[in-house]
Amino acid sequence: MVIFLSRRKIYDEYNDEDVELTKKETKLIRRMLKGKAPHGDFDLYAKRPGHLSYIPAPKPNLPGHEESYNPSLEYIPTQEEINSYQLMDEEDRPKFIPKRFMSLRSIPAYENVVKDSFERCLDLYLCPRVHKKHVAPRNTVGDVPLEWYRDEKHIGYDIARKKLKKKERQDKLDSFLANVDNSRNW
Repeated sequence: MVIFLSRRKIYDEYNDEDVELTKKETKLIRRMLKGKAPHGDFDLYAKRPGHLSYIPAPKPNLPGHEESYNPSLEYIPTQEEINSYQLMDEEDRPKFIPKRFMSLRSIPAYENVVKDSFERCLDLYLCPRVHKKHVAPRNTVGDVPLEWYRDEKHIGYDIARKKLKKKERQDKLDSFLANVDNSRNW
């Protein structure tokens, strides 16, 4: 027999313990008490895919200096460059040719606004967006010891004899350093 202690806790006499139910389990019990039993093949504890998560669209690029209403002279093309743009393929041709206007009010409406917004919508529709998997840096490297140097003593000082004690070194660099150390007067 099961005794309800609160909305989410029940006392199980068979096992002699208090059991706390999850929200899913309480919803299932309420449905069963109302006579709405789940299908026989239904598995409450099976992993079910959640809803498609929303991934926001990337923001459009902000206009640069050449798209200013009053760009500097280096961004304004000469007539020869404009004529060479006409000879280019449409894919290679720049979408915007900078012009200089004296005030913001004198700027005409942008001719390709519908085309540009359509291309952006098409890119957003056709390009898949996925969540970037964030990996902790400590998981990528693994267990790397942080000792970049040897922790053995190579040189010591004997106070009683007032002499340097040196350990015999094996590699060429250590023998070179030992020769340098011998030339010094301590």
